[in-house]
Amino acid sequence: MNIIESVDLLPDYRGKLLGTSEKQSIEQSQITAFAKVTADLQGIHLNADDARAAGFDKPIAHGYLLLSLLPSLAQQAYSVKGVSSKINYGLDHCRFISPVMAGATVQAQFTLHDIITKPQGIQLIVDAVLNIHQQSKPALVARTLALLIP
Repeated sequence: MNIIESVDLLPDYRGKLLGTSEKQSIEQSQITAFAKVTADLQGIHLNADDARAAGFDKPIAHGYLLLSLLPSLAQQAYSVKGVSSKINYGLDHCRFISPVMAGATVQAQFTLHDIITKPQGIQLIVDAVLNIHQQSKPALVARTLALLIP
């Protein structure tokens, strides 16, 4: 994990890698639980036959499941000292590039795009790439927004 010693050092990280998460396996049990919670019960996520009929070797993870992992993966990748809270502020954009099949391993990289001083704190604009182990194209790319509160 990359520990940034102070919010005052954040400008030095513009355009640079903030950190890389640990590798995480995306298991079918996780996909099934997400499907139940979100009521997105499409067969391509839950059933190997439906997935194969759609052209996949195995059931695939929901794009929004993968997107929802980014905050915890970011916590593994980097932290900023002197911050009492880090609040998810949204996304500027997100693209789902490649499907993630059940059992695949993913790992996220976070690069600081920009920082903006706000009355409440500091807004981080971070480019996230969720890579799939042994694949050339990522699962997703997103420009995430977070508010750091001192």
